[in-house]
Amino acid sequence: SVGKFAKLCKLLSECELKLDEVKNTDNLHLEKLLIEMTELASELGPHQVKLNNFPINKDIDKRKQNRFSSLWYKEYPHLEYSILKDSAFCYVCCLFPNGPGRENSEVAWVENGIRTWHKMKSRGKKGKRGKLSEHFSSKSHKASLLDYCNYCNSAQHINLLLDKKQRQIVISKKKEMESNKCVTKVLIDFARTLGRQGIAFRGDDRDENGNFRQLVYFMSRHNLVLKRWLSNIKLRKYHVTYMSAKSQNDFIHLLGQDVQSKIVSEVNQASMFSIMADTTPDVSHSAVRYVDNNCNIKERIVQICEVADKTGDGIADLIISTINNLQLDVNSVVFQGYDYASSMSSNIKGVHAKISEKLKRVVPYIPCQAHRTNTFVEHAVKRNKMALNVFEVLEMCYVFISSSTKRFSLLNSKLEFIEKSLKLRNLSKTRWSARSESIQAFWISMESIVECFYEISQSDLFDKKTKDQALAILKKIVNPDFIIMLMLIKGVIAKTKILTDELQKVELNILDAKMIVLSTIQSLE
Repeated sequence: SVGKFAKLCKLLSECELKLDEVKNTDNLHLEKLLIEMTELASELGPHQVKLNNFPINKDIDKRKQNRFSSLWYKEYPHLEYSILKDSAFCYVCCLFPNGPGRENSEVAWVENGIRTWHKMKSRGKKGKRGKLSEHFSSKSHKASLLDYCNYCNSAQHINLLLDKKQRQIVISKKKEMESNKCVTKVLIDFARTLGRQGIAFRGDDRDENGNFRQLVYFMSRHNLVLKRWLSNIKLRKYHVTYMSAKSQNDFIHLLGQDVQSKIVSEVNQASMFSIMADTTPDVSHSAVRYVDNNCNIKERIVQICEVADKTGDGIADLIISTINNLQLDVNSVVFQGYDYASSMSSNIKGVHAKISEKLKRVVPYIPCQAHRTNTFVEHAVKRNKMALNVFEVLEMCYVFISSSTKRFSLLNSKLEFIEKSLKLRNLSKTRWSARSESIQAFWISMESIVECFYEISQSDLFDKKTKDQALAILKKIVNPDFIIMLMLIKGVIAKTKILTDELQKVELNILDAKMIVLSTIQSLE
């Protein structure tokens, strides 16, 4: 506001009076600061606010002028108004408050402001001038006005002209920075969108035709900021685009840090949380489960990293170091949950045992019940040779049919005449419950599959090796032991799949889980 600016000018004036008491180097610095502030104020000009209704001064009689009027600006161009103080100030006197001829000046026009609105134009007595006329015709105001005019005239000096040129450069740089900031925001939004949808940014670091770049090119056809940014590449230093592989990685890293920090903040507010971890052949990911302030259960991945040591001890060290690096309190860990693999579930060398050992307290371990169920079924099947034979035959059928488009087309042509028929599916090696779908597909389409293999084994359109393979597989399919065991396994795995799917639901509670397990056991019995 003008009032604050007046105080700043007064402070600078006091600094000017004390220049002789400061070292020469400090003098130069203060003088330069004073000049820069004066230049800024002179460029801004008077602060002449125009409001529909200015505030009323309740200390003034309602029958008199009790508020400021913007019409006074026309008559007194150096008059300015402060909204904060609801007061009037003199622009040139605030800029040059000290000097010859200003010994008896009215300080209110510089420091506190004038707000006796009923006295601005007249004093009520005949021939008595108002405060506006009195001040703007005073000796002190004229002295300040003279200094102001001399200062403006000196602006033609070559040094000041050079300063103006420098100011233009600064203004140009600021505009460029704002433009760069605007473009960067758009590019980060693109990165956020691709990340949210799980879409790859590019093939590799040399990929110039990746999804990120193509998304930018597409939007540039509808966005003037991006269009201007891409068309002016050669005019910028180093031809910067912020679209390189490194820039894309930087965007991903920044977004990841932001998401991670928000998760950590929520976890710390929850005061207690559970830890979960899972591994694949090349990487491991750690997650936390907690209840937020709105009583919502949340499960969030906090880190994905490479695992050098896949023993229980190595993974436990990695989990604890992850918690510490995220500045989470390990003492707030109340449960731990992993799959039922031996490296995780072992009571001696498993991850859960090592976590309790390293934290020097028992942290209850709750295994993934869906994975546990699949593990039980898988081991039970492996103990029976006839059951293993069923899955071997199913795999042979899938490989034989899918490895040739000719055979695949033949089977599809026969499946068209079967209602609700299903195509052969591969046997999942990681999700045992997915095998239920493969068995179901084979069982429904079994008649067409037998016809297909028989036709291949008898047709002259196929070579001898293919015909022999088809005949060998056909004999295995029509074997009574295979059919009986297929019927048995189909029923067992279908029931355990229902159990697995129910146990994986987000909104499942412990009572419903117990009832589902008991129902499955009764059904199997």
